[in-house]
Amino acid sequence: MKRILLAVVISSCLVNFSYGQFEKPIMKGHMLLGGSLAVDFERMKEYDQTLSPQIIYYTDGVTFTTDLYCGYFILNQLALGVKTDITTSSIKEYSSVNKEKSKHSYHNAGFGPFVRYYTKQGIFVETFASLALWKTSDPNASSSWKNFSYGLGIGYSWFVNPSIAIEPQVKFVHQNQPQYLATPNEVKTDGITVSIGFQIYLNLKKKRSTD
Repeated sequence: MKRILLAVVISSCLVNFSYGQFEKPIMKGHMLLGGSLAVDFERMKEYDQTLSPQIIYYTDGVTFTTDLYCGYFILNQLALGVKTDITTSSIKEYSSVNKEKSKHSYHNAGFGPFVRYYTKQGIFVETFASLALWKTSDPNASSSWKNFSYGLGIGYSWFVNPSIAIEPQVKFVHQNQPQYLATPNEVKTDGITVSIGFQIYLNLKKKRSTD
């Protein structure tokens, strides 16, 4: 985690040195469009309290997520918008009584709002929430269920020109699945996500003034 944050800081310094000659397009009236690709490593614990003694189910997973953003700067350096995400996970599961691991795949499609605040140097803080539908591709069964998530991230907009930015970001994500696999069990997952995004910034005020 410290290495990731250090990389963000180093990138920030390099970009400020190389591209300080133009104003960053994070002002009121601009629009942002783009997306990111993320890799997430996490561990989940599910406590089944219906049995005695209690059984703990463990899940180790690797997840690939693609986010798509559409936002608008309502104030200088403050953007609101909506984001979608598509997720594919490779999962290994075992329990406190059975150490043999089974493999599964999961697919997710979600939608929700986000808020971003930028500093003048291009560092931004983002908060977001999402409602999604999950579906399993277990060879022995097929199930689907709803979940919701929210999170907080920090990143940097590396502007390669006045309209295009590459955005490394680190995010903490909390996910809640109230009815996991159509059972009364509740699952809560916390994870750290590292992503690289690509954003296009459009000056809508400039377009309107030229019409």
